[in-house]
Amino acid sequence: MEKCFDAVSTAVEEAEEKFGAGWVIVDEYYKVLEHYCDVFDMLAAEVRAISFRAYVDECDMTVCAEIRTHLFDISKTSPVFFELIRHASKLKFSSDENSELSVAFTFPTIWKRAQQKEKLQPQKLFRFYDYSLNSCFIQTKIIPLSRGSSQRKQ
Repeated sequence: MEKCFDAVSTAVEEAEEKFGAGWVIVDEYYKVLEHYCDVFDMLAAEVRAISFRAYVDECDMTVCAEIRTHLFDISKTSPVFFELIRHASKLKFSSDENSELSVAFTFPTIWKRAQQKEKLQPQKLFRFYDYSLNSCFIQTKIIPLSRGSSQRKQ
């Protein structure tokens, strides 16, 4: 079975292309995510996972790892399961028509907004936020004001 971090890395690369240059991966968060994947792999082996998938939720930029299994007894799981719960921001259980149990762990985002290359003067900026229904996160646009725009016309 493929390793969790391989699948997560692929999902992160695809998401990074979609998010664009406005977002960068924080290396420390990415290393922590790699540790979570190592623990996830231990859990997958323990519960004899049928399959798993990894993806990035584009709305909140969180990383998700989901495991599917026929056998999952929480009372018999090792501390590995509880370590993942401690670090997950969300945990979801579901089942399907084949009696397969799905356990999905959502981990915090590994992205942050990119730093602007040039320093802009705050007094010369106009900021507005576009709360578009087509977008899951706030897009910030910074537009410099022209010099005379703050003076009133008489």
